Amino acid sequence: MKIHKDISFLGRAILGGGPDKEALVLKKWVRSGPQHERAGREIIEKKIMEVKENNSTVLELNDGELSSVSSLPHIPDCVRRLYIEMPALMELPKLPDNLEKLEVANAPLHGISSLPQKLSIIKLEYLSNLNQLNNLPSELKVLTLNQCNSLNLPMDLPHSIEELSVVSDIEIKWGIESLPQSLNKLNLGNVYIELHVLKGHDNLKRNGFDVKATLDFNIGDVVYGLAHSRKMITRELATLYDKKEIVIQNTLTNSVWDRRSPEEFSNDETIAQRLRDVERGIAFRDFLARHPKYNVTTQSSEHRAYSTDTKRWIKTSKAGLEFQTMVRKNKVIFCVDEIIDSISDIAKKTYPNGRSITASELRWLYRHREEPDIKSNVSFYLRGQPVSQEYVFSLNEWKEYLPKSDSNTN
Repeated sequence: MKIHKDISFLGRAILGGGPDKEALVLKKWVRSGPQHERAGREIIEKKIMEVKENNSTVLELNDGELSSVSSLPHIPDCVRRLYIEMPALMELPKLPDNLEKLEVANAPLHGISSLPQKLSIIKLEYLSNLNQLNNLPSELKVLTLNQCNSLNLPMDLPHSIEELSVVSDIEIKWGIESLPQSLNKLNLGNVYIELHVLKGHDNLKRNGFDVKATLDFNIGDVVYGLAHSRKMITRELATLYDKKEIVIQNTLTNSVWDRRSPEEFSNDETIAQRLRDVERGIAFRDFLARHPKYNVTTQSSEHRAYSTDTKRWIKTSKAGLEFQTMVRKNKVIFCVDEIIDSISDIAKKTYPNGRSITASELRWLYRHREEPDIKSNVSFYLRGQPVSQEYVFSLNEWKEYLPKSDSNTN
């Protein structure tokens, strides 16, 4: 009797006299499903048989034809890397003990009951119903949780973990109390942890930025820089300090002067409503009022429209630097990300990069770079790591800067 060379894996197992029980179970699984899942189940059957026949270590179940399939059969023990994207999948089967990488996306899973302990990479994305992820593997190195918004985030992480990413489209406060020392890359999108959790992780990168600048902040300091680079620090600080705490200069300025009423300063009562450190706010207001260059309530009428929108705000910003470093003699944390690449524009005051408020602040610091208070109280950071004043102020592009007298210079 001649047997066709393309006879199926199941047929060969049976004709060989030793039927493969797993193949029989797989065939039964295909036939037991609802009719609308039949085509998808047959595709899965074919993929699994090919994996077994070739002793393959990779199984991908992400074809569009699988969109109606709600369950999975036993996964072959030879599989080391498993990729699943099935929008009707309600639960996972028992996973192979030697599985090393698991990726699951776009499935209405409520939980994953058991994770093999040899898993080193787990990536779960858009699992909107997933609420539990228990017993993370002890050898896990990479964990990605993307848009799993119903998940109760784990409070204990394996001591082996090196990379962690948790991203959500809703704001989540994660109450985790400690991070493993092995962790060197952290990405949190709309997920907030307490600042003390980062202590002792000076070399940790968060979203590509070192956390050193955040850890160096002390109450009383002020963070300067472009809004995006400042945010890399301030969003962590937001877990510790409320909106009345002075973290950036805007908070202090807004408490003492309102651009909608530019010809008057705030009274003591208003400042007390807006700031926790009321004395500091009153002192800054009085500093502005007495200063011949920075009293923004007395601008000439012919320049009033421009001054209200831009020039007055620039004055309060530079005043904030002088008040912080030379009057209070406290620290400025200045983030030079992005703006460090625009020194030529800043030096020449070229639009747009050289005309920004942050550009004006950096020019002010450059003009006063030899002042002892500036040397002592201004710290620059690039991607979260400290860089020296010499590094920032010795860039060749500064040679293009020709400052006028300070009273007329932005």
